[in-house]
Parts: sequence; structure tokens; C-alpha cells
Amino acid sequence: MQKNIIPSVSDFLSKDYLESIGLVAAQWSSFEHAVLFFLARVSGNPLEKILIFVNNGSVSNWLEMLRAYVGKEDIQFNAIFNEAVSLNKERNNIVHSFWTVSAQKSISDSELTKSELSDSAIGYGLPKSKQKLISRFEYTVDSMSAIHARILDLEFALLKWDVEREKRSVGSN
Repeated sequence: MQKNIIPSVSDFLSKDYLESIGLVAAQWSSFEHAVLFFLARVSGNPLEKILIFVNNGSVSNWLEMLRAYVGKEDIQFNAIFNEAVSLNKERNNIVHSFWTVSAQKSISDSELTKSELSDSAIGYGLPKSKQKLISRFEYTVDSMSAIHARILDLEFALLKWDVEREKRSVGSN
């Protein structure tokens, strides 16, 4: 069998890294859906219509819509909004980068060495700001897992905030 000329990311990164990258991507997708469901609920429109309206937008745009709806003075929502902005950058770094092993590892043409759990993986990305040609990121499995946990906490905070907001509106009627 002929050896693949183009290396796969799995040639460089351990399954733990690949799993961590996947968990960050999947959890962020879940958070995005929570934001969309909330937009549908507060607007009184079915989710299908909301998806038409927000089709070309981003989660940042959707959160801005929510912030305009609930008001910038809502301290709890502003904390959620700020954490989402921070995590969106981290998530983009992790999900949209080209990953390789840390600089301490050496790779020869004959033998690719997978990263170890204690090593940092190096990611290279293309920034949207165009101020730099390329960005370099360094993450460990633990730091990627921490990002995943923060996204999960963020989604929970949004849902909790919504429940508390609903209780306040029912109580005031």
C-alpha cells in the first residue's frame, strides 16, 4: 500500500487533541442553536423563520440582536454576551487552525511523531482582521478541554438567564 504523500492532522495530533477540537466545535454548535431557539422564542416566530432572517449572520450578530432586545442595562446578559465574544475567539482559534506538533518535537520525513498529552499543539490561522498574515496559537489538551467546559457553562448560563427572565415577566403580570 502506498504511503499517503499529504499528511493528515491525525499524523500530527493524538486522538485526545482531535477529540478536544471536536468537543469545542460540537459544544459551540449547541450554544449557537440555543441562541437561535431563544431568538425564535422572544420574537414569537417559528425557528424556521428565524433561520431565514439570520441566514447570513454569525452568532455575534445574533447576540447583538438579543442584546438590543433585552437592553444593554441587563448586567447578567451582558456578562453572557462578553463571555460569548471571548469564547468565540478561542473557538475560532481552535476550530479554524491548521494544527501541528509543538516546536520542541522534531519530525523527519521518515517518521511523524504524534504530540504527547503534556505537549502543546501549535495552530496556525488566518486572522480576519488582516493586520497579520498568520496567527499562531498554542493549546494543550487541558486548555482545549477548559474552553469546551466554558462553552458548556455559557450555554447553561444563557438558558438559566432565560428561565429567570421568564419567571420575572410572569411574576410582574
